[in-house]
Amino acid sequence: MLYVQVFDNNSFSISEEKQLFALPIEKVNNSGFFDIQISEDKKTIAVLVNNVFEKKQNEKITTLLFDQELNQLSQNDFTLNFESERAYQEQFYITNDKTIQIVKHTDIFKKDPITSVITISGSDLKVQQVSASEFYISDSKVITIDNTNYLIGFATDNVKPGISVGGKKDKSFFLYDITNGKLVSNQGWSEQILKKVLGKGFLHLEVKDVLINNKEIYLIGECYKTESELKEGANFEYNYTYNIGPGVVVKMNLNGDVLYQTYLKYSDTFKNESKRIASFFPFLKNGNLNLLTTEKEYVLKDKKIVLGNRKIEARTVILSKIDDTGEQTIQPFWDSKVGGEDLIIDYAPTFTKQINGNTFAIYAYGNLYHAFGLITLN
Repeated sequence: MLYVQVFDNNSFSISEEKQLFALPIEKVNNSGFFDIQISEDKKTIAVLVNNVFEKKQNEKITTLLFDQELNQLSQNDFTLNFESERAYQEQFYITNDKTIQIVKHTDIFKKDPITSVITISGSDLKVQQVSASEFYISDSKVITIDNTNYLIGFATDNVKPGISVGGKKDKSFFLYDITNGKLVSNQGWSEQILKKVLGKGFLHLEVKDVLINNKEIYLIGECYKTESELKEGANFEYNYTYNIGPGVVVKMNLNGDVLYQTYLKYSDTFKNESKRIASFFPFLKNGNLNLLTTEKEYVLKDKKIVLGNRKIEARTVILSKIDDTGEQTIQPFWDSKVGGEDLIIDYAPTFTKQINGNTFAIYAYGNLYHAFGLITLN
């Protein structure tokens, strides 16, 4: 069963549950699942139902649309030209004009993996293959500009196992026009970027965010790798290690012309819950990209670390500004640390919410305490 409840911010109350959809429980055997997305303008709720697995049958899906008041706008059933599976590699989007986009990855362990885009508008369905020989998409996102839908992200030219130590390397970034069914551009990294990644490309590069300003696109990527190991003496409990960084920013226009490529130099390892203080929060101000993040104080001050000194390991909030040419300037806020030597809490960038152009609601995390507050940029 898929239910929804509404939380009232004024009364702090929760409404009665409302059933949106139900799968037949007698047929659900570790398959059949829901995905939910909300349009950027917050006016449409979309539900994708991957119906239960049927051996030697094609995949069947149901799509539902609801408005802000949870009134059902539509429900459509489709049989796709893909084999039914117990799980799928896909991403689901709903645009402001109520168009559903499903980015689907098949044959992912073969020499030529395929990425297709399924577009659903009302009861109409269209499928187009985006990937091609030596153009294999590793991570992507759907964006909309002037009523045109695009797929943007990172790609590689070779996915053969054993190509290089550590796995495949993302060697290019691309822009694909979904609405008109054409590849706008697929470009390799600049010489300056390649020097930073040993001339081969990025490992484990993901699309962190895509920002848009006056028909100019900021494609923001981050290298992200997760490893896990079973806790010694524990049943089904794991320790998680997150290797995060470096990052990259590409600014381009709708013709695929590159305005700049910028390498973001950072790399760190986080254990379990400490992942909260990793990464950065991107936002646009005065037509330029800004990143709110943190860095260890001893790194900023070029000091040697004193082992066991929690205070010097504390992370200082910094603002990284990227100008029209892609050059970065770093502004640290030295008084941003909160707490004594053993009680320090660190700013968690990815939890940031932008309230207006200059004010941000923030969260910080420590060994003993959590904290919430505001940052105002003057």
